[in-house]
Amino acid sequence: MFIEPSPISRKHAEQKGQIEVICGSMFSGKTEELIRRLTRARLAKQHVEIFKPSVDTRYHESHVVSHNETSIRSTPVSFAGDILLLSGTCDVVGIDEAQFFDEEIVRVVQLLANQGKRVILAGLDMDFEGKPFDPMPKLMAIAEYVTKVHAICMKCGDLAAFSYRLSAAKEKVMLGEKDSYEARCRKCFQEDQGESNQIMLKKTSGIVLSHIKYQDTSIIVRIFTRDLGLKAYLVNGVRSLGKGSKIALYQPLTLLDLVVYDKENTGLQRISEAKINTPQRLIPFDMARTSLALFATEVIGRSILEGYQNEELFDFLCESISTLDDPKTNLSHFPLFFLLENAKHLGFAPEEAEGFLAESIHHPFNPEEILLVLPYLKDLLDHTFHPTTTLPLPL
Repeated sequence: MFIEPSPISRKHAEQKGQIEVICGSMFSGKTEELIRRLTRARLAKQHVEIFKPSVDTRYHESHVVSHNETSIRSTPVSFAGDILLLSGTCDVVGIDEAQFFDEEIVRVVQLLANQGKRVILAGLDMDFEGKPFDPMPKLMAIAEYVTKVHAICMKCGDLAAFSYRLSAAKEKVMLGEKDSYEARCRKCFQEDQGESNQIMLKKTSGIVLSHIKYQDTSIIVRIFTRDLGLKAYLVNGVRSLGKGSKIALYQPLTLLDLVVYDKENTGLQRISEAKINTPQRLIPFDMARTSLALFATEVIGRSILEGYQNEELFDFLCESISTLDDPKTNLSHFPLFFLLENAKHLGFAPEEAEGFLAESIHHPFNPEEILLVLPYLKDLLDHTFHPTTTLPLPL
């Protein structure tokens, strides 16, 4: 429990400045409590101005929004000093996500309180490693009132004071929601941190097969990697609006250079870094090539299982991407070429053209047509055919 300072109106008494800090882990209700206090101040006929760091665009660009979707209009600012300029003659100043500001916020808050304003801040008191999240400790030290709120541990149900990052990314500031963080009690946090330290970073190449939406801004992407085989990765924030979106990296048949976290006995892995290996010139912009890319990824995705690793198959897929992106490629040949070559790498392609045609009871060829098709099929099976070759028969 906590005691909230009583609203003070200029109509009844001389206004006195003060600083209130609401702190805690993620999902503890910090923003919701901030909104509640600011709403009560407005009900008391006080002039309220609300600010948040401009980098926080998770839910809305110009609103302070809690994880429970309670919201209030705010002014995004890039620097703490902007709050001094924009607060004007207001009675109450609200600041959300205070941990994202630099040390200047401490001086700004002091000046606002010394001017007789009531300043209410909300922010994380600890980062994802359980360390004090500057500048929050200094703000708590100069505040008249500090309220620490708690979440519920997502593992055991006890009170939680720590924010556990679900990925193994090491940057201190990484915007995220329920798909990126979970609240933890001290015991569960320490156990999970110990497991995280054992995760290995590995470099590899990968070909994107498909992705599905996950939560509001994330995706689960299936990537066939050269060294680790077929893996599923959870990628956070790529569907968020704005310039930082990287959803284009995860389109079908995109060849990527990857740095990934490889943790044993875990279904969903994480990606530390991803960049395009070879930019595609035609596949993303040509409907026929895009359709064939989807066809190829569907065939591969249904042909191999999670964890299946085959370097020769990976190299063949790289060659197929180059072939499909070649303007000289006869697209009508590509599906048959791809299916037969893929079957070879998976170990069940026919070995001889004559035997294959003789045993096929469903082929539509008459004897004359077989004589024309035979050299073409031989080339396919001998790896000497290229889709730029002219077919003896129209498909």
